[in-house]
Amino acid sequence: MMSFRTAVAPAVFATLLLTASCSSDEPGTPTAGAQPPASQPAEPTADNPGGELPPDAPKVTDPVQNVDRFINKPCDTLTRDQAAQLGLNDNIEEDLQNDQGPQCAYFNEKRDRLYVTFSKYQPLGIAGLYLNKQQTPEFYAYFEPVDISGHPGVFADATDLRPSGVCGLSVGLTDKQTVTMVLDIQGEKDPCSILKKAAEFAVKTMKQ
Repeated sequence: MMSFRTAVAPAVFATLLLTASCSSDEPGTPTAGAQPPASQPAEPTADNPGGELPPDAPKVTDPVQNVDRFINKPCDTLTRDQAAQLGLNDNIEEDLQNDQGPQCAYFNEKRDRLYVTFSKYQPLGIAGLYLNKQQTPEFYAYFEPVDISGHPGVFADATDLRPSGVCGLSVGLTDKQTVTMVLDIQGEKDPCSILKKAAEFAVKTMKQ
């Protein structure tokens, strides 16, 4: 039977990505753990964003130039040394077929974990999360903008599991591409500070 800790991080991760994809004319009501429908409605684009973007939606002023390299090899997002500094280098698993986008999972022997996923359902980039918040403000249990080495990020999720050691973060790499990171460290009282460090490592690696 799948344990609670095993189930928690993937569910949070799926929720983060699904909230980022509900940028239509009418607010969506995504459910954690659900998958995108096989036949998607017309997705919002830069020319047809599905709603006027909020004035506080940030732009990515210094985008990652070679983001496709990391989409194709998501486990290159963190170096082995960086993963070791986070204490998450005992097992590294790549999943290019993940429903939400190419993903890398970093684990340690205690089964603490970090998921790094390049979303394929967010054509509006980080601004899409702000549009979702504008359309369905009650969906987010927390929504906290943060700067990640000059890139706009948002700590956000529909359920606040931070006191249990789980934190979710999306970072704008370009105006059309986000990376979503979910950290699950059992017993950690401030998982978001560790996740911020992981995201800063990732941005540094992708911009080298």
